[in-house]
Amino acid sequence: MLTGQAIEADEAKQLGLVNEVMPQSELMGRAWVLAEQLAQQSDLVLRYTRVATTQYIKRVMQDILGYGLALEGLGSADTLLNQKPN
Repeated sequence: MLTGQAIEADEAKQLGLVNEVMPQSELMGRAWVLAEQLAQQSDLVLRYTRVATTQYIKRVMQDILGYGLALEGLGSADTLLNQKPN
């Protein structure tokens, strides 16, 4: 993912990035099944599930962002320190 390279659907599933892999011809049918299941859920349950999930993702992203920025800073400092004078 860090390289920006595309990955195949089966690999995405193995990595836990997607839950299911199916032929494109089955995609809309499966989407409708999931939509019907969600439509049967309480609005309150859906709302708070979304809130809890969003808060978790935000917390994880903040942790990762701080670590990533620190690594970027170290890399930049290393580059500057190792540059040869003109």
